[in-house]
Amino acid sequence: MKILFVENRYFTWILEAVAKELIALGHDIHWIVQNPMFTPSVGNVHIMPFPKAGGAMMKDSDLRTRLQESDRGVRWFGGDGSHWQTYHDHINRIIGDVVPDVVFSEVTQFHELLTSHICQQRGIPLLSPNVTRYPVGRLNFFEYNTMNPVGGEGIDLSDNEAEQMLNAIVGRTIQPSYMEKVHRSQLALFNNMLKDKLRILIGWCRGERYITPSPLTKIRLERLHARQYQRWESFAHKTLPTTLNQSPWVLLPLQMQPEANIEVWGSPWSDQTALVQRTAKALAAIGAVLVVKPNPKSKYELTAELCAVVEQAPNIVAISHTTSMKDIFAQAPLVMTVTGTVLMECIFAGKPVASLGTHVMTRYPGVQAIDAPEDVAQKLLAVIRNEIQGANKAEAKNLLNSLYKNSYPAMTWDPYTRPELMTENNIAELSLAFSDVINLSTCVNQNSIYRK
Repeated sequence: MKILFVENRYFTWILEAVAKELIALGHDIHWIVQNPMFTPSVGNVHIMPFPKAGGAMMKDSDLRTRLQESDRGVRWFGGDGSHWQTYHDHINRIIGDVVPDVVFSEVTQFHELLTSHICQQRGIPLLSPNVTRYPVGRLNFFEYNTMNPVGGEGIDLSDNEAEQMLNAIVGRTIQPSYMEKVHRSQLALFNNMLKDKLRILIGWCRGERYITPSPLTKIRLERLHARQYQRWESFAHKTLPTTLNQSPWVLLPLQMQPEANIEVWGSPWSDQTALVQRTAKALAAIGAVLVVKPNPKSKYELTAELCAVVEQAPNIVAISHTTSMKDIFAQAPLVMTVTGTVLMECIFAGKPVASLGTHVMTRYPGVQAIDAPEDVAQKLLAVIRNEIQGANKAEAKNLLNSLYKNSYPAMTWDPYTRPELMTENNIAELSLAFSDVINLSTCVNQNSIYRK
């Protein structure tokens, strides 16, 4: 079987470990590499040259619009997108020459999104490996740049297992793997950070300017974030104000950016400043309040414009970064999100939740899909009238079982921050999961389901 992997910085280390196992099974491995600093040591490697300045504008206008929203190098780091068409042509040529049976790629960086688009046009299966949110510590494969799952272990949870897992999630005694705190010595953390910065800097000096911001841009962005963080905390509440007892309200937890979760899967609703502004205005019309909770690890989404909107709107209540979601979640009459993990937590807790977008999560039980931020006002009124409820326990357990069944007993991780997880056992579990979904995807491909 001919398998194509797409390089994505440190995630490439995981894919390389899996590739070695797949080569031993007789598979033909190929790579598309955008950043030569992360060139794998196995398989047939296709390194794309860095484009020259002033390239042609992307020809596909729809794809160009999507990339403007999701390419962090353009949206956050000051790029202009003139490299998109050149990279598109390189990737298209490589895929045309290799003709892979299946492609594995994240859908975070622009070259991965280009690869996903090209594969979809050519009818080639592209699967994106992702660690599950819930149930924790498992592996999903998503189709192209969606959250539509492909494959899975196919094993059902027993009712007792589902019950225990549900109680642990609702009681917050477990949390998604990506939220786990790493317990390592300060010296180890410092050495790791130093190696990372040196590797990224060398790559930037050698020409990788399309994903990696310049050191000056990075410093400027970090300073801006620190300033807005302090500004937010100057007017934020540590606890819910007692005035909320007199008004209906909606909780909106912000999602960290840049992040494919909202900028790819949540498209076109990743402008969180506009989202907050429009939602607050709609709620004001019915005398309701919007409570905004930032991500504890907020990043570039915390802009001066967002802080100004939150600070000046009379019906917006800001919550501190340091306030635990646990302290406010239970009291929220309705939660609003795009693709946040809080959506799943609402389902499992039986709480009404409204979600923007066309992604698969909007079709989960207990979720109110809305077409625009303004629609949340009517959803809140419906909650108050008891016309809308959250998912019931049976629905929550069925969803949990489905998520378990459509995932594998393996997990991906960031090998930069969690190198201790690069164990023989983890790699073996990953390799079994990849092998299973390869067989499934190639069979599907032969039956023309992927063919467009």
